[in-house]
Amino acid sequence: MTRKIAICVPARDTMEMETAQSIVAMSTQFAVDFVATGQASLQFYWMNGTLLPDMRNDLVKAALKSGATHLLWIDSDMKFPKDALTRLLAHDAPIVGANYPQRKRPVKPTAARIAQNGERVWVYTPPEEHQKTQLEAVESLGLGLCLIEAAVFEVTPEPWFSMVWSDAKKQHMGEDVFFFRRVKEAIDVDPMIDHALSREVYHIGKHSYEWQDAYDDFHLLIEAQKPREAAE
Repeated sequence: MTRKIAICVPARDTMEMETAQSIVAMSTQFAVDFVATGQASLQFYWMNGTLLPDMRNDLVKAALKSGATHLLWIDSDMKFPKDALTRLLAHDAPIVGANYPQRKRPVKPTAARIAQNGERVWVYTPPEEHQKTQLEAVESLGLGLCLIEAAVFEVTPEPWFSMVWSDAKKQHMGEDVFFFRRVKEAIDVDPMIDHALSREVYHIGKHSYEWQDAYDDFHLLIEAQKPREAAE
């Protein structure tokens, strides 16, 4: 079966130049390796707007209507290697993506898991010299670079993305966390992160955040938690 990849890019305003360059390089490489040989096809879907959950829901509907077999989510502020899609597709996983750093200080991961005590904790991608399984199941991850099989959306009830208020944290839950919890409830599937690819992905802001930033800021997070833990 020919795989039909829908590249979905939501953006509130503009796309970073490095993101555009990454998409062009990746698409060109994938076209040579897979499209030209009839193994796959590429479709592109872009959407501008204010509400990210609405943009994501509309992009899913457009991709499913076109008969896509996979949706590759790319945020408008990401930089990644040209073989990113090839590597993600090779895992043959329902949901697999990059665990890139958040775009603020102190820098934290975007992937999280549930610890044995029930707490939600961040999942760090280690430096290359530290061995770790290439793929790891998590509770949630960012959708800045994430490949999801279309079947996941077809069997998960709408809305796939929404902003929900968390009474426990006194803030809104991200639309990505909402989606992964909804998938877990519907089909008991965990998203996977590719640690090797994650080390080659940048989150672009005033500074292009990479994993070294998260390692450098780890001690700041520990210090920030001490007063809160003491108060509790």
